[in-house]
Amino acid sequence: MTRIGHIAVVVQDLDKAVELFSRGFGLTPASRKDYPDLGIKVAVVKAENLDVELIEPTGPGNYWQFRSPGPASFNHLSFEGDTIPSLGERSDKLGIREKKDSTRKTESGTITDLDPETTLGLRLQVYKKG
Repeated sequence: MTRIGHIAVVVQDLDKAVELFSRGFGLTPASRKDYPDLGIKVAVVKAENLDVELIEPTGPGNYWQFRSPGPASFNHLSFEGDTIPSLGERSDKLGIREKKDSTRKTESGTITDLDPETTLGLRLQVYKKG
């Protein structure tokens, strides 16, 4: 069965967002890290069946355009690539393409963004552990 790894939400204040999700809804704070080279601070809070990645833009980078004085916004949905049966075959049939030069290594795996022009405008990514 396909697993969703996490959803990401861009927030204006990371501390307040962590407090809302943990104290307000009972999610467990799991990690927090600054990525100055990407212009973001990130915290992950865990529910029983899903991780929520909270992203606060702090400077120019991929997420800077999503900062706004308004409400927080959905940013992307990340699929665990190893759990999607026949991912390559499915992508080929539907015309889903990787976004050019988007694959990057993290401490825990590899992330590839999909081209929003091929995913109904949605920001989707595939994450592979290891």
